[in-house]
Amino acid sequence: MRKLADLVLPEGARWTDQLMWTPVRQVAQRTTLGTVVYTTQKLHGGRPVTLEFPEQTAWLSFGQVQKILEWASLPGQSFVFSWDDFQYAVLFDHERLPTTEFISVADLNHSENDQFFGKIHLVTLI
Repeated sequence: MRKLADLVLPEGARWTDQLMWTPVRQVAQRTTLGTVVYTTQKLHGGRPVTLEFPEQTAWLSFGQVQKILEWASLPGQSFVFSWDDFQYAVLFDHERLPTTEFISVADLNHSENDQFFGKIHLVTLI
């Protein structure tokens, strides 16, 4: 099952950067004699999670969009993100702006029957 907190994600939702991250960082520095020294460390948390809801396959209702926008306005609030067999503690990634992007499928008055597509930027905790 694919969920963010208690919100079930639509079938066509995509985790677009799922395979674009490794939990290792490396820094190269040169000594005064020119020798390169590498420092490599394992990362704990900080994995980007970009959830995309494509226009053709994964619509969200106006109520779902309102809930996501409400969650995104809670500073430092963590949520459980479940994607198939994986589960992470995440928060909205306010360093990647805009944190949320939603576009109405039809230009309507934003009632509960309206549908939206878009994107959410999250980041994993430890």
